[in-house]
Amino acid sequence: VVMSAWSEPSPGLGTGREMKFFKPVNLPGLASTRGVKIQRLRRFSNVGMILYSVTKLEDVPAADTFSVDDVMSVVSVGEGKLSVEISFQVTFLKSTFMKYIIESSTNAEMTKWLNTYFQHLKKVS
Repeated sequence: VVMSAWSEPSPGLGTGREMKFFKPVNLPGLASTRGVKIQRLRRFSNVGMILYSVTKLEDVPAADTFSVDDVMSVVSVGEGKLSVEISFQVTFLKSTFMKYIIESSTNAEMTKWLNTYFQHLKKVS
């Protein structure tokens, strides 16, 4: 993983960074793919924050036709407790005959990752 430092490209709109990484894939002849995640973070003093990310993969079939967009909101609910909500969607940038395959595999993969992530959050809280 290679990450840029957080910077504030537009004052008042939060900070941003770019992450480059390799991601394992389950495709014939391809063990991993390059990925790029662009993130924007906006904090609301000690009330909460929103982290918006756009992820694109580079070496998979039809990689230029879609991105995975996710939003994480963290809100203070008092007494040192937080509420974390994450949503995601596959955004199609071009039409592709692989739309169903892309959506179903991405939804399964993201659901698995989110379940693992929330289990981790429960353990460390």
